[in-house]
Amino acid sequence: MSVEFDDRLAATLRQHAGGAVDAAALVAGARRRGAGIRRRRALGWVGAVVLGVCAGVAVLSRPATTHQWATSALPVALPGQGAQQHPAAVGTDPGVLHFTADALVAGADTVSWSAGRGTETVEFRGPDRQGRLTLARDAAALDGLRQTLASSGQPGAPAEVAVAGRAGTVTRDPGVGGPDLWILRWEPVGGVRARLDMYAADSTAVMAAAGEVRFDGGLRCAVPFRLTVLPAGARVRQCSVGFDRASGPFSEGSLVVGDDQGRWLTVRAQRSEHGDGRAGTITAGPWTARRQGSGILETFVHPGQVEVFFDGLGEGYAETDAVAVLSGYTPADDVNDPGSW
Repeated sequence: MSVEFDDRLAATLRQHAGGAVDAAALVAGARRRGAGIRRRRALGWVGAVVLGVCAGVAVLSRPATTHQWATSALPVALPGQGAQQHPAAVGTDPGVLHFTADALVAGADTVSWSAGRGTETVEFRGPDRQGRLTLARDAAALDGLRQTLASSGQPGAPAEVAVAGRAGTVTRDPGVGGPDLWILRWEPVGGVRARLDMYAADSTAVMAAAGEVRFDGGLRCAVPFRLTVLPAGARVRQCSVGFDRASGPFSEGSLVVGDDQGRWLTVRAQRSEHGDGRAGTITAGPWTARRQGSGILETFVHPGQVEVFFDGLGEGYAETDAVAVLSGYTPADDVNDPGSW
């Protein structure tokens, strides 16, 4: 077992300490990484969809580019698309986050954004700040969030506070060998709930951080690929995209697609320098894929690993559906140019 794998396992355990265990995600993660450490941190992609069929690995050659952008940046800002203007749309559109948080995530080493399936989230990690902000229209969606920051898991009683004149509560969860985790909840816009989980010295610091979030504009969630084939009745439900200063900066992302009957699957891509050399036997359009366990198809499409999860990070779809979706996987011309996504 490699040192890299040991480090990642230890980091994962630290992240989940004090929180509820997401068994499906852990099993899926073990499947992905158990067959040898064949990928770096990552590449994820999300985009437009159509409909179709067929089956997936070929390696595409793309010219190197020198495009760079801030770790925290998403490709396109959307003036006038904030929660203030469109409170009922929060969590409903996988292509839009109805807030901006430039000051909150400034200086972070890694930032990940997600929109759809009822919530909108940004998670950030850096030398000065580490935390997660989530918006939802339903308070239960915030209550059900899996904790990704280590803590004692024994929060104290909430105290009443005000954030920019809006009533809220703040709860202290004692830290584990580090600063305390503070959980701040408030209603920044009528009908919209917000939750900021952040390590801080005191409640004043986390409330000041919350004041840096703006709700009068939005951001477009996008990744450098699109899917031209979806199962009948399915549509994009969630977009997630991550940036990492050390790896590109674009690192990973995913697209969740599903239908109104509760079936869903996840397409995820991760930046990787090369494939692991194992041949695939499943043809999916221009790609050739292989099975990872019983619920994952995997292939390599420059510049990263592409996986379709139909079990664990999916439910209700068969392998034939995953093959069909993979057959329509179309990478952007330039992964480093968000204007081409």
